[in-house]
Amino acid sequence: MVFRKRPLPDFFFSTGLTALGFLVLNLVLQAFTYPRWTECLGNERAGDVLYLLALTDIAAVTLGTACSYARMKESVAEDPGSGSYLVLQLLSSLLLLPLCFLFTLNRPEHEPSVLILYMLVTLLRMFRYWGMVSYHLRRDYRGLFVYHLLISLGFLLGAWLFEKTGLWPLSLLPGEAMALACRGYLWLRKREFFGHVRPSLILSALSLALSYLLSNVFYNADKLILMTFLGGESVTFFQLSAWGGRVMSLLSTAVDAVLIGYLVKKSGRLDMKLMRHISMLALAAFVLLGLVSTLGSMLWIRLRYAYNYDQVRSYFLLSNLAYVLYFITEVFTVVLLRYGRTRLQLLVNLVFLLGFVLCSLMTHFLQLQGFVLSFFLLNLIRCLLALALGFREARRDTKEGMA
Repeated sequence: MVFRKRPLPDFFFSTGLTALGFLVLNLVLQAFTYPRWTECLGNERAGDVLYLLALTDIAAVTLGTACSYARMKESVAEDPGSGSYLVLQLLSSLLLLPLCFLFTLNRPEHEPSVLILYMLVTLLRMFRYWGMVSYHLRRDYRGLFVYHLLISLGFLLGAWLFEKTGLWPLSLLPGEAMALACRGYLWLRKREFFGHVRPSLILSALSLALSYLLSNVFYNADKLILMTFLGGESVTFFQLSAWGGRVMSLLSTAVDAVLIGYLVKKSGRLDMKLMRHISMLALAAFVLLGLVSTLGSMLWIRLRYAYNYDQVRSYFLLSNLAYVLYFITEVFTVVLLRYGRTRLQLLVNLVFLLGFVLCSLMTHFLQLQGFVLSFFLLNLIRCLLALALGFREARRDTKEGMA
């Protein structure tokens, strides 16, 4: 088996291929979708759209990720099966639908047709993870790459539909529908159908959902806090300043999923040697990715959003470093999920409760500068906490192994 003979080269190949698929998908959005929203809708209206999509990220991505990682964690002992996972996703959709309705209340600036399409996009976004988890468990990363390419083609079609109709949810709907169509075809062809959901799978999903809820709330704190205190224009400015860092942080989904796909197949304990290697890689990643994301943001905004460059130039460094720290911490929490206890991941993300309050206060008193500074500091604290917990678990496992 390749994993046993050449685990490290195979891991980097799988991670690179998965990250490339994510990169293509997000570059389509960054190059074709989001700029056209800013140009056609204006800074304020585009910021409001990003705020609605932040609510989608918080709800749909939280539920989708929690269900996926719960299945992957349970598969360490025995895979609950795709049928059981689908039942769990359907149960999650019963929670997601009323949330979608709440998100669309008091939105007179959006037409009813736009809000209905937005609700459909949110629901489909959660089911994108149904396809992703199957590829990860089989470690079929070539198939996952094709999966993301098809979604990207759907987003390209959506960009054309937006130009023709002016309905911004149509920019996203074809891509999300493509993901469901691909997975639904495999589901019918393999006759997986429905299955019994083990209580342990539900409990694991609930615990992870709470953890990822906190994480996703803070990841989208710029939209939530800035929209509340400063308005849609400040949301747009921060998004532009952190462009490279956000792209890097989105790749954490690819790295995390590949990593846990390997770790669930790997027996053994978390030792100090492994933690030291992870720490050194994290430090190198912070320096390299911080430099690349900051310079990339400056170049991209200069080329694509030159009319906003002067308003965001002072925020480039800290905003991008904050998202690089977010990316690194997500990798640490996946290691904690596999070798530690699920509650440790929740503990790391509880830092965000304090962080949300602090960011709100600093935004109120210091405007956008205060938010950028507090967002960076809290991502740094969360990263150091995850690292400390990882070393604690490594020391504990080392002592138990020697006993």
